Amino acid sequence: MKIERRIHTLLSALLFYLAFVFILFPIANTFWLTLKTEAGGISLDAYRIFFSIPVNVLALKNTVLVGAATVISCMVVGVFMAFFTHYFKTGFHRIIHILLLSSFVLPGVIIVIAFIQLYAETGIISQLLKTLFSLEEVPFRFSGFWGILFVHTFTQYVFFYINTTIAIHYLDYSLIESARGLGASNFRVFRDVILPHIRPAVLTSALLTFALAASSFSAPYLVGRGYRMMSTRILQSKMNNQMTMASTQVMILMLMSIAAMMLYSYYAKRQFRSNTSKIKVFRRVKIESRPFNFLVHTLAALVLCFIVLPLIGILFLSFADSSSWMTIISRCLPTEGFLHR
Repeated sequence: MKIERRIHTLLSALLFYLAFVFILFPIANTFWLTLKTEAGGISLDAYRIFFSIPVNVLALKNTVLVGAATVISCMVVGVFMAFFTHYFKTGFHRIIHILLLSSFVLPGVIIVIAFIQLYAETGIISQLLKTLFSLEEVPFRFSGFWGILFVHTFTQYVFFYINTTIAIHYLDYSLIESARGLGASNFRVFRDVILPHIRPAVLTSALLTFALAASSFSAPYLVGRGYRMMSTRILQSKMNNQMTMASTQVMILMLMSIAAMMLYSYYAKRQFRSNTSKIKVFRRVKIESRPFNFLVHTLAALVLCFIVLPLIGILFLSFADSSSWMTIISRCLPTEGFLHR
């Protein structure tokens, strides 16, 4: 018992040391930089100055907007793919499940660069569409708000996907059978049985995704092209040696993320408490309607393409000569546009 207590005390002391040195002290030091004045006093002028600068207010609004839009788009993609792979009877669901978890494999900067190599003005997909359809310019602009949202959608959907998958796994199938036995339609079953069950998982995923999207740096910096967000404003203030303003921006962004994460922790506990009464193992549902089956598989294939293409692009570019890869692709394309054939 004495050895166990000593080990427990040692581990607790080590944990406290790491938390103090790498978390508490940097936060306290950053907060102190926002309060102290040149005269040695304490003041909230740094925060007043922050909100008096229109660019900072714009960056804060854009950060909230990107976070909210990312939550909506990721919810659509993540929840849909969770139902496709774990609720409906579909083929190759194990392989698709592994591919959907691929965003955990690559760092954020690498995956953003892969998106740029595919969808930027000189990217593979952009130039491919331009050549096939004989366009004077690329058909879309991969930058600004929509570019950031596109990258966030197909990289941060995974939190909705994982949490919804776990919720489906713990769904009591006897409830679905009871509802159908009472004459409920598929829509009523989804609204009254499935949706209340997965709602905590969706809510916790939304809070986590918002915190990560608001603090994202790679996509706003590499794809935003001047689209102001808090993360890029912090870097700009640091480069201009405005340490007080940079610290103030860090604290405001951190408070947003901490508030979201605290709510996430609260609802995550409620989620796990509500999933302890499973009686009958869930069974996959077969899609009876052919048009709906075709629509679901088509949308899933489209989403999967957007997710897998960056991985294929990284693999291809790792072996290709960066100075001549676009020339190689051009040789493989028809000399005339697709619409003129």
